Amino acid sequence: MQLLRKLNKIFFFIFFIYCSNVNAVSLDKLILKNQNSEADEQHVIFSDETILIEYKTNTAGPKKMAAGTIVAFKNNYIHLETKTVFNKIILSKVHIKHIHTIYTGNVRSWRDLYSKWILYFSILTIPGSIEMAKTPYRTEIISEEVGALINWTFFTMVSSYTYAPLFSYIDFNIRKSKALKFDIHNDVWKIDQPK
Repeated sequence: MQLLRKLNKIFFFIFFIYCSNVNAVSLDKLILKNQNSEADEQHVIFSDETILIEYKTNTAGPKKMAAGTIVAFKNNYIHLETKTVFNKIILSKVHIKHIHTIYTGNVRSWRDLYSKWILYFSILTIPGSIEMAKTPYRTEIISEEVGALINWTFFTMVSSYTYAPLFSYIDFNIRKSKALKFDIHNDVWKIDQPK
């Protein structure tokens, strides 16, 4: 009886995965075609390249960003996968009619860069926190180790609210300015939908 239940669960899981991917097209490349060019100019984005998509879901709201590698194309949605600094996988999807601009090259999402800079600044504050805990004016109630941990936590928190957003903003805009830019919303480039 237990074996039958386990087989039933496995069959249901496999059936669920199959049904959720019936219309999905796994992409090994995305082709962008230039509409204004007399020649048949096109740019190929391979699935291992990182792209940044600037999109807008409604006319009144601000533009949003999605970054990652292309995983699949399903129901006019481009599915992206991002691996963060801490090896967390973030999945996102963007409808092709909402896409304004596609950037290719050495681009990353602002959230990923923010995590990177928080990690860098927290590592940089460790030596200073240890030295501050060794001060002769420290009370005997708290040990040096606890004092170093408190100092490190405080300075990591301060840097995550001050320096990390600033540095990630600068890093994001430098990467974005050096990337290849493809305007989709002005009908300059068109996404060639996979069959």
